[in-house]
Amino acid sequence: MEFVHVNVHVNGKGHPTFYYLPQVFVESGQSVEEGETLIIMEAMKMEHVIRAPKAGVIEKVLFSAGQSVNRHAQLVQFQEQEQEEKTEDEDEEGPEAE
Repeated sequence: MEFVHVNVHVNGKGHPTFYYLPQVFVESGQSVEEGETLIIMEAMKMEHVIRAPKAGVIEKVLFSAGQSVNRHAQLVQFQEQEQEEKTEDEDEEGPEAE
């Protein structure tokens, strides 16, 4: 079981230290697809969309809507979905003709 940490990384000078979370779209135990929106963050009138890095399951949401977070805060605990491997029989059979 591998956990992927979903963090906010904003590089460069002049970026705010704290972000406001107006919307949190996920909850613990929810399955998500790669690229699915997890959280919306706002700072200095700019909106930042935090998306799932891979397909998986949200293990725990560490903040809720309406809270402010540090720009380096871990937002959710995320378990990457294990990819299903094909068996040798499936590879050899191919699609069945009707």
